[in-house]
Amino acid sequence: MIRELLDFLLLLKNIFIALSLFIRKGLEARRKASLESDPSSPEPDDIFENLLDPFTRERYKFKNVPRHLEARFTRFIRLGAQLQYISAKTGVPRGEIVHAGASQFQDRSSTVQEMHAAHVIRVGNINENIGEYYESFIRNFVGHTQIVHRLANIGVGRDFDTIQSKYLDKLAVIDFTTPLNKTEARLIEEIRDAFSQAITDCLVNRTYPELMYQKLMIAREKIKAFTPREVFQKATKGVNYLRKKCKS
Repeated sequence: MIRELLDFLLLLKNIFIALSLFIRKGLEARRKASLESDPSSPEPDDIFENLLDPFTRERYKFKNVPRHLEARFTRFIRLGAQLQYISAKTGVPRGEIVHAGASQFQDRSSTVQEMHAAHVIRVGNINENIGEYYESFIRNFVGHTQIVHRLANIGVGRDFDTIQSKYLDKLAVIDFTTPLNKTEARLIEEIRDAFSQAITDCLVNRTYPELMYQKLMIAREKIKAFTPREVFQKATKGVNYLRKKCKS
């Protein structure tokens, strides 16, 4: 009996080692993106080093969830405006600049237990034909991560990834250089509602700690409160930052 137990524990140890190596290789496969100051990014995880009270630390772990989930929606629309601008400058079609797929770049990792460096935008390969400046900008933009509780990344976060992949090509419908029209507004509403519905589905079908549940409720209401025009304007303003960074 003891021998069988020892064999079982050894098996578990080997499984754990193999899983750890697999995860490490996956992280190493992601190429490094530059960590740049971003006003839409929550505080870095090193703030936890100064939070000694366990209750405060636990509450803080969930603090950035609404802000992170909101950013996954607004920055996704902002990506559409950036792709249009880059397409106009380079001649590369909007739908060929980036492709849906697993994230290829990451600007940091988390050192705090239960906290993830979660991507805000999930896209795969970047077309090298857009040139060095634009490729570097998009690489850093899509490689940008925010430090949030793992429950905002592995559950609802994955659902958000699916939504972004679904609507990535449809962003090309929106012309960010002219006033927002009804067709474009309906598309933004559709994307917004898909994000908010994903949160609703998680609240109904999954079990969360009370603090996480509250933060998801807040995130859903913040996303639902956005009008298409507000999101559209955020996206067009983001192009000014792109223009400045790429000196064009």
